[in-house]
Amino acid sequence: HMFQSALFYMAGHAIFRTITRLFDDIVNYGLKFNSMMQQNQIALETMLGSASRASVLLEKVWVIAAKTPFQFKELSEITKQLIAFQMSAEKIPEFLWAVSDATAALGGGFEKAQNISMAFAKMLSLGVIQLREIRTLGRNGINEIQALMDYLGKSEAQIYEMIQKKAVSAYDAINAFVKYAAEKYPGMANKMALIYEGLISTLKDYWERLMGDMTSGIFELAQDAFPVLIEKVESMSALLTLKRDDIIKWWKDLY
Repeated sequence: HMFQSALFYMAGHAIFRTITRLFDDIVNYGLKFNSMMQQNQIALETMLGSASRASVLLEKVWVIAAKTPFQFKELSEITKQLIAFQMSAEKIPEFLWAVSDATAALGGGFEKAQNISMAFAKMLSLGVIQLREIRTLGRNGINEIQALMDYLGKSEAQIYEMIQKKAVSAYDAINAFVKYAAEKYPGMANKMALIYEGLISTLKDYWERLMGDMTSGIFELAQDAFPVLIEKVESMSALLTLKRDDIIKWWKDLY
């Protein structure tokens, strides 16, 4: 009986530790997700000047992340960079889809997606296309000259002449790329999301959001409790500083 009781105790202890570890993981994942969403919300709200526009854009970016091989953290980083370079919030979702499709088709991950995005972001900062960004896109597998030829109905020589004259706007380049990706790589990101690595990425996105939803109450409670806790700690620190000063004075007076 003692041996059986010991086994029951060990099994119960192991189950308790597993449940405790699972709960810790849920809280950890959930709080991290909610914190990340809050940081992105504040950043986009500041950039866009609107809380509702920021929320709508974040939700659209999360949907794209969930349906492509990319994770939400990666696409939200690109989103903030694009807004910083003055891409409109309304344009970003279709642009991210185009980048995701092209990157998935050409074989590449977050680095390639970021390289492509930043090439267009630099065009936005200048307002026009420059050959340097065209070459950057070419190194990442994007034939932007062909995209512009198809979009503007011009020959290759005409496109180069227009670029030299700074007659091709950044938004012409972006619209040409979006159209080019939709025609050349339709649905590639969705297809790549169904392979093993894509499924893992999608599962991670959904898991983190689920954990975030499960711990939203804890997150809000912590948000309310922390200012009070910080105030108490500051008061204790000030009190201890005073006590320390008194002790130092007493010690000096003693000698």
